[in-house]
Amino acid sequence: MVLRFRRLLLVALILCVALAALSWLALQRQDAWLRPLLENMLAERLTQAVSVREAVLELGTTPVLVVRKLQVGDGARALVAIDELRIGGDPRQLASSGQVGSISVSGVKVSLARDGQGRWNLATLLRPADGATPRWRIESLLVQDATVTVVLPGQDEGLEVYLARLEAGPLAPGVAGRFSARVRGTLPLVLGAGAQASLRLAGGYLPGDEASPPSVQALGLSGEVNTASARFADIHLEVAALRPADGGVALDGVALGATIQVADEPRLHGALYAPQLRLDAGGLQAATLGLALHRAGDSSRARLGLAGLTVDRAGSGSAVFSFFGALPLQDGPASASLSGRLRGGLESGGLAFERARLRARLPLAGGASAETDVALAGSMRLRPEAARTAELRFDGRFDRSSVVGRLAWRPELAVPLRLEASADRLDLDRYMPGSPRSGRETPASLPDWRTLPVALDVRVGLLRSGGMSARKARLRLVPDGPRGEAQRRAE
Repeated sequence: MVLRFRRLLLVALILCVALAALSWLALQRQDAWLRPLLENMLAERLTQAVSVREAVLELGTTPVLVVRKLQVGDGARALVAIDELRIGGDPRQLASSGQVGSISVSGVKVSLARDGQGRWNLATLLRPADGATPRWRIESLLVQDATVTVVLPGQDEGLEVYLARLEAGPLAPGVAGRFSARVRGTLPLVLGAGAQASLRLAGGYLPGDEASPPSVQALGLSGEVNTASARFADIHLEVAALRPADGGVALDGVALGATIQVADEPRLHGALYAPQLRLDAGGLQAATLGLALHRAGDSSRARLGLAGLTVDRAGSGSAVFSFFGALPLQDGPASASLSGRLRGGLESGGLAFERARLRARLPLAGGASAETDVALAGSMRLRPEAARTAELRFDGRFDRSSVVGRLAWRPELAVPLRLEASADRLDLDRYMPGSPRSGRETPASLPDWRTLPVALDVRVGLLRSGGMSARKARLRLVPDGPRGEAQRRAE
């Protein structure tokens, strides 16, 4: 009996030693079998070629699977490339409930491209697998040093976003969580070559489940955007909720504020509020928008509202809009309304006004006012590779006079904004702060025109100024300083 027990004990000991030896050999040579196993599993799931340089399993209190130099896609430009991926968690929880303790990813490069039919190259990777949705949960996700490049058809230079750090968790169907991120990026398609953005964002999310779609709550964004000619600093964006809605995205409670610096011009502070915005395959819709602008250190504010905005992207690429606003001036508030249709977009390279109409009231000295009712037509070139220009033609009535003209924006000129117009009559005394009609003794001057980057060239059938009249007159104004001198030399 004792001999039999000793034999069984010896056999058990031999089996344990053999199992330990096999386990040790498997761990020592795990890359030889673990790496091809991962490559085959991922390639079958993603329907793309997958390569892994190294895959090891680190044993400890919590086992960690480490994958290095993971690449999805072949050819000169991989769809996804990851320097290191670390997945840690309890194997028992992973097997029973699909729960992963942590995922850490570093050195990520993602290349997004869209072909002429609007298909994205990563569409197959994001397509859900067949069969029932498996249970899963990730307690924490950390992404560091990630670069995402987006290239659109016909564009040599795309959008590039650098994600310095992203933290999120937990991640699971129907489980709420929080996220935060620091990103930098280039925006050549939107703001021209050299445009850079540096942003921080944070918020909460609900990934959604079979009964409800995913959503983002209390989204906050801050940072700055720099272009070749302007700087947008102290950017603060708040969105109460962002959620899918009928094939699009709905944003509730949108509030945006920023400080704007254009070249050497005075800084402006701006704020925008929209109760709700909607973006879908057809374009952008906004029931109401509010905008406030003022110079730094100036308490006066310009107010602008936008009602009934609809941007059609899928069809004609047009927008129907209606503006209304008020601007505080020395002699009283100015008010204006603008309605019409825009056509075009980034893909067409510009925007064009169609059937636009402007009505405005400009307060004058002594309680008088100038009424404006003009029809507008014009275009704006937006393509980054070409010179950014804008031109607005108008024809109508201004202050009891017929007027026709053109407003042009040429950023390469010393004075980028130029107004050319012809009018039946023009009474300058009505617009001078020191006009005798106003009952004030302040000498006549136009200080604002001398500081703005605007050049005026107005031909007038009958011009009145200081009690004198002139027929077939021409009025030309250029700003003071280096801008004006450069403009005079150019002419």
